[in-house]
Amino acid sequence: MNLENEAAQVEAEKCGVIAKDVTELQARCEKDLAAAEPLVAQAEAALDTLNKKDLGECPVNASCDPLSALNIYTMAQLRLTI
Repeated sequence: MNLENEAAQVEAEKCGVIAKDVTELQARCEKDLAAAEPLVAQAEAALDTLNKKDLGECPVNASCDPLSALNIYTMAQLRLTI
């Protein structure tokens, strides 16, 4: 019975360490998310201003697919506004 209690105590301590690590990771993730959310909102607002003419002015080569072209254009617009 004593060995079982000792094994349970060891496992409880391991769980405590894991819980502490998870709590710290969660706090860091929430901080990163809070910092990223305004940037996402800004990017969405920039995308809302795009029209077909803007995309036609995007300088890309013929091998570039439309999604890549949009990514290039969006990144360029974001750099101009930041």
